[in-house]
Amino acid sequence: GSGGGLALLGATPAVFNSLISGNFAGEGGGVYARDSSVHMVNVTVAANRAAGQGGGLLLEGGGASLNNMLIGGNQVGDDGGTSGGAGAQIAGSATLHNSLVQGGCPPGPVCGDDVQTADPLLAALPDAAGAPTAAGDFHLQPTSPAIDSGDNSTGLVPSLPAGATVAAIGADLGGDPRITAVRVLPPRIDLGAYEAPNAPPVFTTTPVVTGATNVKYVYTITAIDPNELQTKLEIAVSEKPQWLDFAMQPNGDGLLQGTPASQWYGLFPITLRAVDTLGAGVEQSYVLQIVYKPLSLFMPSIIR
Repeated sequence: GSGGGLALLGATPAVFNSLISGNFAGEGGGVYARDSSVHMVNVTVAANRAAGQGGGLLLEGGGASLNNMLIGGNQVGDDGGTSGGAGAQIAGSATLHNSLVQGGCPPGPVCGDDVQTADPLLAALPDAAGAPTAAGDFHLQPTSPAIDSGDNSTGLVPSLPAGATVAAIGADLGGDPRITAVRVLPPRIDLGAYEAPNAPPVFTTTPVVTGATNVKYVYTITAIDPNELQTKLEIAVSEKPQWLDFAMQPNGDGLLQGTPASQWYGLFPITLRAVDTLGAGVEQSYVLQIVYKPLSLFMPSIIR
């Protein structure tokens, strides 16, 4: 009937660091609360479905304090709607801050400027039309807008003394470290139940591993930070033959080039390194093989 994942009647629950997903009900596919004072912090409500109202959340009467929430991919009705009240529908006093509600902020609560409405970019979001289901991976993709968007000072339970905030949580729902720096320092907590790790830099180019003496060698190198919308990173060369020159280019690529003289043939190790703003680094190492190619001499012809 109501509350496929969680049904509350005249209750005062505190729910944090939790996942409510893959549920179905007539109303309030994920959560239904009536005349309840609901306090939710860092909860992911995703891929739930309701036949009527509130695919993710339906709160009627009472009050609600929702912080660091991730509400996405929920549906209402048989047509798979994902906007309006599909994510959350709230009648009563409520506040919603430092959160993401895909499809738009619901009518009723006081939504601050810190509430996002974009796609949360979850790792594997199942179609809510298949709810109830245990399918899905609700971790955040490296470019998710939910990363580093939460408030570390949010209290876990209103009745606890000051200082009992989400910053005291040592691990996310999956047991991985909570509040891990990915894009900003000092670190900010991610929205929802899971914390995204800092993905290390990635070299997106493949080395040119062969060349010849007296022939110019050129390798254009690109390294990106997947946490920063594929921002190109500075590249350093820690090992190379002396006949090769390296320089960063105005477009953010690195350029390794040079012409080996006749005596520079054989195998030459090359090591490149890229580091992101948080100190995570990656190396690209390869061996360049230069084959001997003698110079061709062209003698002039004299016609008498």
